Amino acid sequence: NFFSSDQPIADVVISYGFDECQTIVLDISDEWYDYCSIPLVRLMWVCRPEDVPDTIMEMLVSMQEKPVLDEQYIEEQEINGINAGREGKIIWAWNEAVQEAIQKTIEILFFWQYTGVISAVKIWKQDEADVLFT
Repeated sequence: NFFSSDQPIADVVISYGFDECQTIVLDISDEWYDYCSIPLVRLMWVCRPEDVPDTIMEMLVSMQEKPVLDEQYIEEQEINGINAGREGKIIWAWNEAVQEAIQKTIEILFFWQYTGVISAVKIWKQDEADVLFT
């Protein structure tokens, strides 16, 4: 069980993975896609160009636990007798949809005032200086 007896009961739980003891009300990535029409960006590594470590490629490769597919297709499991019939995918590799999602996520963060300015964004290892915002 996610909660031990000495922990308070939460109104909301955001968790990763499957726990059949939890009542599933919604899938946050599904809700995000319905709201924004872009994939949910869960993780970004951001640094200034002059601060990119020389060993960044080795660092990134060492973080992989196993060989990663470009995309992993998911079908929702039945939980407590309920299944909303959702299906989707986890995108593990860089592609244009990921780049667009990052661009729109930054715009949303600015719109909701989580960041005060939108800086020029350059994607590491692209042939051209691909500036998403000018």
